[in-house]
Amino acid sequence: MAVKEGDPSNQDANHKKLNRILQDMDHLNRDLDRLQEQVKSIHNRVNLPLDKLGLDDVVQQFVGAVGFVFPLVFTEEIWDLAFSISVFRAAFLIVLTLFLGYVFIGRSKLGHMAQQNIIGIPLRLITVAFIAYGSTIVIIYLYGLQAYYHLDAVTYFKAMALFGTFSVIGAIAVDMLG
Repeated sequence: MAVKEGDPSNQDANHKKLNRILQDMDHLNRDLDRLQEQVKSIHNRVNLPLDKLGLDDVVQQFVGAVGFVFPLVFTEEIWDLAFSISVFRAAFLIVLTLFLGYVFIGRSKLGHMAQQNIIGIPLRLITVAFIAYGSTIVIIYLYGLQAYYHLDAVTYFKAMALFGTFSVIGAIAVDMLG
C-alpha cells in the first residue's frame, strides 16, 4: 500500500521526526556552548601574561652569574689562560659571548618572557651583561685577586672577558630556567 503525500499519518510521522531533530539540535547547541566556555576557561588559565623583567629576574641573573663564575676565579689554569690571551681575543670573546647571549635571550622560545628592547637590544641581555661582567670585576677585586696576580688594567680586562663568559652563561641559564 502506497502512502500518499497528503496522508495525515505521514504528516504526523514527519512532524515527530522533525521535532526529534530539533530537540537533538538544541542539545547539541547547549553542549557546544558548554564546550566553548570550557575552552575559554582553559585558554585563560594557560595563556598567562608574559614575564616582564623584574627584580626577581635580576636577582636570578645575579645568582646565576656569581654561582657560575665564583669557583672559576680561584682556578689557576683559567688565570694562566687569562694571562696568555691577547687583548683582541679577549674583546672578541666578549662580542661572541654577547652574540650567543642575544641568540639565547632574543631568539629562543625558552621561558615565557615578554620582548623588551632598548634600541633593538633585548633588555634582558643588557642586564645580564652588566650583572655578569660587573660581578666578575667585583669578585676579582673583593678577593684581592688583582693584587695576588699583580694585574694591570689590560690583564684585568682579559680576566674579566674570560671569566665573564662563564658568568653570562650562568646568568642566562638561571634567568631563563628560573
